[in-house]
Amino acid sequence: MTKNGDTVKVYRNGVLFDTGTHSETYTSGTPNNLTCFGMRLGTVNVGTDGQFCVLRVYNTVLTDAQVAQNYAVTVPPSLDYSLSGNQLTISWQPPYQGWILQQQTNVLNVGIGTNWVDMVGTDSVTTTNVLVDAAPAAFYRLRRP
Repeated sequence: MTKNGDTVKVYRNGVLFDTGTHSETYTSGTPNNLTCFGMRLGTVNVGTDGQFCVLRVYNTVLTDAQVAQNYAVTVPPSLDYSLSGNQLTISWQPPYQGWILQQQTNVLNVGIGTNWVDMVGTDSVTTTNVLVDAAPAAFYRLRRP
């Protein structure tokens, strides 16, 4: 749910579900101005039979696109890959465009360390190609910006 001025928007699974208006001003600490989730505006003690899986509170009003993207990223990102010759193609889901692919290479007996390096330009795509060279161990992950 978002409230911008008097306009209230309700979203279900990241999609705009309903809109309305509500002109009451909320003041922190005022007992008569309680925010109740799962109730219709203007009703008293009338809740819903539904459940909330995820509830997020922001200090700004999100756009429809931001709500949709935030819903989409409740699913953890995963990397897909394919290898053709010495070219490795790495891809990830569209809701994660804007995230940054990171890489680290180490010798086999070291494994994963803390020396992650951002791969330049991967924040604007959802697939990239990497030339496989003689590095014995390479690791990849997505980083939220």
